[in-house]
Amino acid sequence: MEITARLVRELERARRRASGEDVGENERDARAASGGERGGASTSGIGAKPGTAARGLFAPADLLSTARVAPGNHREAIADEAVRRRHPDVDGALRASERVGDLLLKREEGEIARTRRFVEELDALERDPFNGAREPPCAVEAASVRACYGANAANVTACHDLVDEYKKCGRVALRKFVSREPAAA
Repeated sequence: MEITARLVRELERARRRASGEDVGENERDARAASGGERGGASTSGIGAKPGTAARGLFAPADLLSTARVAPGNHREAIADEAVRRRHPDVDGALRASERVGDLLLKREEGEIARTRRFVEELDALERDPFNGAREPPCAVEAASVRACYGANAANVTACHDLVDEYKKCGRVALRKFVSREPAAA
């Protein structure tokens, strides 16, 4: 409603400029010149039939009508034509408003799609936080050392060669980690 009231005030100011009337410096002066401090436009058209406002007066009821022109509704069509003749800027303003509305809707649809993708990513992460996690480096060597210790509990020195391989693998993995290379398992 605020946008419509502003549009009405701007159209009335443009009409007064075109007719050579004095237009105030600010909006308050414009409202006072147009016949009132509150609405900025004359309300003589409210309650009257559309298109019956006195010449030179602006009838907001004509602009704010939500009636659609049906094939048999000629009186409404005549009223719309009268409004368009008095205020040719209305059609352009309405087209611009529709264009902006369409752009805003497209932007909103894009934001909704991005938000849905982000939610799906978060859901997937919440369901399986370790999805895609790599096996720790040297896991095979560590398992063979544990198996050897389990089999040779009385003689742990028999696993010396496997422990050395595990140490070498650990050093290589550490070097690769420090140099930020992917470690081989």
